[in-house]
Amino acid sequence: MSDTLTILRSLGKPCTKHFELQDGELTERSKGMAFKFDAQEMGISGLDDLGGALSALEGDRQAVIILGKSIDALPTTDVHKRKDQFESAPRQWCLIDIDELLIPGEFEDFNNYLPELVEASIPQLPPEFQSVDCWYQFSSSMGIKKGKIRIHLWFWLSRKVIDSEMKAWLYGTPADLRLFNPVQMHFIARPLFSEGAVD
Repeated sequence: MSDTLTILRSLGKPCTKHFELQDGELTERSKGMAFKFDAQEMGISGLDDLGGALSALEGDRQAVIILGKSIDALPTTDVHKRKDQFESAPRQWCLIDIDELLIPGEFEDFNNYLPELVEASIPQLPPEFQSVDCWYQFSSSMGIKKGKIRIHLWFWLSRKVIDSEMKAWLYGTPADLRLFNPVQMHFIARPLFSEGAVD
């Protein structure tokens, strides 16, 4: 079965976090949120397609993905990210965003244990998400906000699922349930660093 990704590209501010060095510490630069976008759809037919699309978009700091489907025909330009323009749609893919999982003490030097951190995250999810493949990326705040695993886990499901079902499925896990909203942005781009800050 195939599905689509709704990709929004900001017409203004970048859609990623921006860090700078202040008094020797990495600090997130305050910013407003993008609110006008070009919108398009991309067809995908499995985890390999999904991973390929995400890998290609990691370098595009204007791009985000949303769960919703455009009410108007795509591609289109100069649209707002609102529920009167994007409606809920069942999806065969999902992003599970985990931000508040403690890093196990033996992996405190996390840069040397990235696969192990993925393996530590998966068991926090329902059984259906274990012992299956996923595509992962660590979030922009990983290693900056100390002591927590901050990871994005993307899955290809056996069937299409609606937002409310995903929320019920993942209730009681460390997953951020706010993502299961038709216009909630799924951030995928690498962060920006300036003023002496380095990745």
